Amino acid sequence: RARRADATTALTRIAGQLERCYTQFGKYNDPDCAEYTRVKAGPKSEEGHYALTIAAVAGSTAAQSYQLTATATADGSQANDDTCDTFTLTHVGLRGSTPAPAAGADNPCW
Repeated sequence: RARRADATTALTRIAGQLERCYTQFGKYNDPDCAEYTRVKAGPKSEEGHYALTIAAVAGSTAAQSYQLTATATADGSQANDDTCDTFTLTHVGLRGSTPAPAAGADNPCW
């Protein structure tokens, strides 16, 4: 459980960078920002427990949306965390995880 903070911290940090980019350039995928967020995000979270990806929200463009995903690395210590395999965060602040919590229940991953 304690290592889950590695995922949530990474996603929150990158979301802040993307929001600053949007404020400055009017889009999330501006070339001046993409390199910065990619370098800061890296392929893994700071402690290396999660692989990180950035993509557009389905049905939208990368300029106007994002979905950040942190997935437990297969060879890492979080690989056996069946409660929270992945974490997601979107441009509207929607937080998710897989497996998803029961309807109406609080998300134990966040």
